[in-house]
Amino acid sequence: MNVLGILPIYISFTGNIGIKEKKKIIDKAISFTFLITMGFVIIGRFIFLIIGIETFDFLIAGGLILIIISVLMLLDIAYKSPVEIESFGVVPLATPLLAGPGLLTTSIVLVNIYGYFLTSIALVFNLVIAWIVLNFSSRILSFLGKEGIKAISKIASLLLASLGIMMIRKGIMWIK
Repeated sequence: MNVLGILPIYISFTGNIGIKEKKKIIDKAISFTFLITMGFVIIGRFIFLIIGIETFDFLIAGGLILIIISVLMLLDIAYKSPVEIESFGVVPLATPLLAGPGLLTTSIVLVNIYGYFLTSIALVFNLVIAWIVLNFSSRILSFLGKEGIKAISKIASLLLASLGIMMIRKGIMWIK
């Protein structure tokens, strides 16, 4: 979950709305991110089984998508099209920005390694951090400035690309 990387996107979409509306958007986004991720964790393996997808397939596909998203973010192309503010909390904020391919893939892998309980605790912990960052976005923006946020976003995009490469590498190694 790359909350610092999506912070500039969140700020640009919510810059002209009131605090109450922002809180509704954040609460909706965090709730939907939890539901999407837990739903995917619970039924994801079943869907994989029905379709015939292996975890390594999903790792490779998720890695490719992360690389594409990170390149689009680095080039300031991503998320430039207009979005309805009423639906912004769910699409694109909850998914694909918060509950994107990286989170979904990582969650399935973590469930296989650590089980549902620890993966759920880690998800909730990360969502609390995301909620705090989004709620204090105006303070973070005033502290770091637009250029500071942009720099962090670029670094986060590079980290996102690296995560995508790692997922592809692990997916390929898993095949062997």
